[in-house]
Amino acid sequence: RHRGLLGRPVGSQHASAMSPSPPGPPTAGGWSRLPGIQRGAACVFLVVMLFWLDSLPTPWFEREAPGGVVSFNYHPLCMTLAFVVMMPEALVVYADGEDSRGWTHLNAKRVHTLLHGLSTLFLVMGLMAIFANHSGHGVPPMYSAHSWMGLVTTVLVSLQALVGVVIYFFSPAVGLIQGLTGVGSPAITNDPARSVSELRKLTTPYHRFFGCAAFTLGITTVCSGFVEKQAFIKCQIDPMYKYCTALQLPNVLVVLAATIGACAIGTIYARASRQQPDRAQWSEEEQREDARTELMSASRQRRSQRTEEVDDLEY
Repeated sequence: RHRGLLGRPVGSQHASAMSPSPPGPPTAGGWSRLPGIQRGAACVFLVVMLFWLDSLPTPWFEREAPGGVVSFNYHPLCMTLAFVVMMPEALVVYADGEDSRGWTHLNAKRVHTLLHGLSTLFLVMGLMAIFANHSGHGVPPMYSAHSWMGLVTTVLVSLQALVGVVIYFFSPAVGLIQGLTGVGSPAITNDPARSVSELRKLTTPYHRFFGCAAFTLGITTVCSGFVEKQAFIKCQIDPMYKYCTALQLPNVLVVLAATIGACAIGTIYARASRQQPDRAQWSEEEQREDARTELMSASRQRRSQRTEEVDDLEY
């Protein structure tokens, strides 16, 4: 066999050049920029939020007359910290931290839980502030579409927190859940480690879906809250004037909140769309089983085509 300058067979060089290289790990491409855009929009949102609080007729957190009622401004501040700052970060921590930054899955889970815990804390503080403010002013609770959406969002967030803590952090609770629901085959249930893994695998799609639903409702509720607040604000220079800072900044805040929500959901979608099974990590038995399944599927397809051809000839 003819050898090249380096003493290697030329044919083997051509063979190696023609042979396809194994596929590398999937990349996020342009989608990887979404977390950065989200964080930039969140920083701008916080700055605009502070300017808006300063421009209100009762600025910042001064008690409101009459009677020194708790300031309403605690409510939008806490809710935006919960749904516009903390929760988007909690949603993208797996895609940005684990996939892009190389965090371990356990560390990503811990950060995810911490951020959701902080967002839930701000959610509770925001609810306490608005109920105290409405009670002090004699305003009946739960009278608007905004408050109803907030109630639904709060219920979803609470259920998500319960499911997340019970299933993903406390393994002993999994056995109780399987006993009540019958989830998991007997072969899996006999192995506690595989039992926990199986239940988590089954519940993850639902946990992800309802988490995104709760976040989307939260962002929508925040936006509707800004719109509702605009109806109660009057420009100080002229009550009929509509372009003062106190009325226009909520428009900016709504656009920024929608942008942050879109970036977070887009990051989750991009991660889910590129998560494909890595065959290089499969065992030989699994690879053989997968190849056997593909051959059987192709054989059934060919038999079906032959049957259709025979039917066409007969009729």
